[in-house]
Amino acid sequence: MDRFVTERLTAERLREADLADLVALHLDPEVSRHLGGVRSAETTKEYLDVNMAHWDRYGFGLWALRTSDGAFAGRAGLRHILVDDIDEIEIAYAFTRSLWGRGL
Repeated sequence: MDRFVTERLTAERLREADLADLVALHLDPEVSRHLGGVRSAETTKEYLDVNMAHWDRYGFGLWALRTSDGAFAGRAGLRHILVDDIDEIEIAYAFTRSLWGRGL
């Protein structure tokens, strides 16, 4: 499944076309303070590449989220991550600040 829709959001598998939106999200210092710090455009490109490869390898990963009017809302999903050299599954999400506090 590459896409699904809820009453308030559309989720699509991360793709190259999401790079500019992800860069803006990762450059926001308020959003990024919860994600380990601001990420440069180059670092976000690497992040996107890793997460697209994750989909190819495992068949699941992060989704780009959009509102009903098509505006970028953030990213969310499940992914493998190493924690103390142990492979764990992480629930990962980040929303644009404009959507904070709306119960998404």
